Parts: sequence; structure tokens; C-alpha cells
Amino acid sequence: MNRSLALGVLIGAAVGVIAGAIYGRTHRVHHSETAPPPIAAPPPLAIPPPPPVHDPEVDILRKRLAEAEAALAAKEAPPPPIAPPAPPVESEKVVAAKLAERFARLAEMGLGAFADPDFRKLVDEFKKRGDKGIEDLGARLRRAESAGERFLAGALLESLADPAAIPALSESLGKDEDGLVRRMSSHALAMIGTEAALPALRTAMTSDKEWGVKVNAAYGVAKQGQADGARALEEAYFSKETPAEYHAVVFGALADIAAPSSAPLFRRVLAESTEIGYLLGSIGALQKMKDTASVAELNRVATTSSYPQNVREAAKKAAEAIAK
Repeated sequence: MNRSLALGVLIGAAVGVIAGAIYGRTHRVHHSETAPPPIAAPPPLAIPPPPPVHDPEVDILRKRLAEAEAALAAKEAPPPPIAPPAPPVESEKVVAAKLAERFARLAEMGLGAFADPDFRKLVDEFKKRGDKGIEDLGARLRRAESAGERFLAGALLESLADPAAIPALSESLGKDEDGLVRRMSSHALAMIGTEAALPALRTAMTSDKEWGVKVNAAYGVAKQGQADGARALEEAYFSKETPAEYHAVVFGALADIAAPSSAPLFRRVLAESTEIGYLLGSIGALQKMKDTASVAELNRVATTSSYPQNVREAAKKAAEAIAK
């Protein structure tokens, strides 16, 4: 079938359809006044876009571009800061030499070394050295030629408060010929205050000829709750051999210990003394030991206007605390 013949057939068919539609409409008009709604045309079909064509060369170009951008950013970024070099670590020999130099300077100052700012710093330095620091100071305490160096070694060991120093301090207390060095060693042992120090302290308390050593040793024994130490302090307090200027020192040691055996002494001071320091020391000791036998005397002091106000207030507080 040629194209002209096909068109003619399609046109003829179209004319026939139209004519039929007109006939149908004319025929229905006589039966219905309204015409049926036209048939809606179907919506157009969505045509999906063609799939993207993958080009490997594009991937290569993108990768090269990312690398170039990264290289440019790294080139423009400032270089990282350079850390300062670590200070050189001093050898043990150098450290020991510097400590020895500072130690010698303080040793020449005698008792004035305690007030020097480098004393506390030297304590910290020896503490950092641990066992080596204890060994170093122990060796100085045992063998240093000058009494000043041995005294300072004992003072530093006391400040370290390490029981590992007890053997060196005990040897010093028993053998050193200098009384001031032995005083320092006995005080250090009393302050460290462990059971291991008791043998050396007891020997000094009963045998040493130097007054300060005996009192320090007795105080160290009494601090550990030993009755013989408290008795030795009481004997020193009443002894005529005790220097008058140190009488208050012994009393302060007794008040700090506050052993029940010393209660009669503090009651006597409370009844007879008018010195504020002795009165306050006695009141504090009686309160610490909760001495019920002293309540009446404390109330008397608290209500007597001739006593200073702070003494009366302390006595009242002590009486109330003991009565609870």
C-alpha cells in the first residue's frame, strides 16, 4: 500500500467516525438534553533522562585537582613552632656538688640557718633524692668534721620526718661529743616519734649529762604514751638543776603531753599561779585529760573577776567540756 492510499483510508475512516459521532449526538439529543463529558486524554508519559556516561579521564582530572589544592594549602600554611630544646640533665655528681655547697653555707650560720629561706628549699631537695638523701645526711651526721654540719644534718633529717633516719640519729645521740648536736638528734627522734626511736631516747633520758638532751628525750618517750617519760619530765620540772630560763619549756612539754599522772601538778598551778601562760597551759591540759577532779577549781577561776577574761573564758569552757 502506497502512502497516498494509506492517507486516503485514514481520512475516510476519520470521516466515518466523525459522521457516526454527529449521527449519535443528533440521535441522543432527542432522548437527553445533556451531552456526555468528553473523554480526558491520558497524561503524557515521563521520559527518564539518559544515564550519565562515566568518563575515567574525568576522575583522573578531579584527583589531580584535589592533589594540587592540597599541595598549595600546605605550602601556604605557616610552619609548626619549634619546641625549645630541653634543658640539659645534670649528672648526679653535679647535683651532689651543688647541694654540698649550699649545705656548707647554711652550716656556717648555726641556729640562724632555720630562718634562711634556703633551709626549706634544701629540705625539699633532699626529699626528692629519697633514700639517697637520707643516706647523704646520715653520713654527714655521723662523720662531718664540724659540729655545725652535724647539727644541720640532724635538723634536716628531722624536717624530712622519715623513720629511715632513726639509725643515724640514734647513733648520733649515743656517740656525738657535742651537746648541741645531741640535743638536735634527740629532738629529731622525738618528733619522728616511732617505737624504733625509744631505745636511744630512753638511754639518753636516763644517762645523758646534758640537760636539754635529757628533756628532749623524756618528751619523745612521753609522746609515745610511756609513763616513764612523763615522770622524767615532772622530775625535770621540779628539779633545782633545771635552768630557770628553761622552766617554762618543761612545763610546755608537760602540758602538751597531758598525762593523767601530771594532773596534780596542773591543779596546783591553777590554784597558786597568776601567770597567764601557766594558767592557760594548765587549763588546756586538764581539759585534754578530762580531769573531773579539777572541775570545782576551774569553776572558781571562771567566776573570779581578778583573773584575765581569756583565762576565765578558757576555764569555763574546760569545766563544761569535762562535765559532758
